[in-house]
Amino acid sequence: MNNTAYLEFENQTSKVIIEEIFHPIHQMVHVIFEDGYENIFFTDIETGEWIEQDLGITSLAKAIGILMESKEKEPFHSMVQLKWYHENSGYKPIHFGYIKYKSAGNIFYAIFAANKRYMFTLFRKNQLWKAMSHINLHSWNFDPDYFQEVPFILDTFQL
Repeated sequence: MNNTAYLEFENQTSKVIIEEIFHPIHQMVHVIFEDGYENIFFTDIETGEWIEQDLGITSLAKAIGILMESKEKEPFHSMVQLKWYHENSGYKPIHFGYIKYKSAGNIFYAIFAANKRYMFTLFRKNQLWKAMSHINLHSWNFDPDYFQEVPFILDTFQL
């Protein structure tokens, strides 16, 4: 659903179109500005702060967060501390955060990119790793090698 709103940013008021994006982990919106700029903004699962995708915690993300919070009746989610893994060996660095949890007798790993956006969830079934991902119109093209690399790291380092 698209909503038109007025954003106060840098002493100016701008008309924006906000499309809420259903996401099970983050509160997430796609915002289109009057000047044609657009980006996805989402909440940081660790702090609740708003992040501008691929740019981080910016003043614009903070302004979007204030606008979104003024529309919300109650907080979207509780905050969770991620555990981080970083490796510089090999041909490219590997950096991800994860949450390990148990459900229905299985151990799950929710995997987050370095920019703190959720990528996918892994679990082991019959000695094979299975991946679950959230897909919507605003899918994010993270490095697909993580589907192969992260299970290997989980097995090797018993994270």
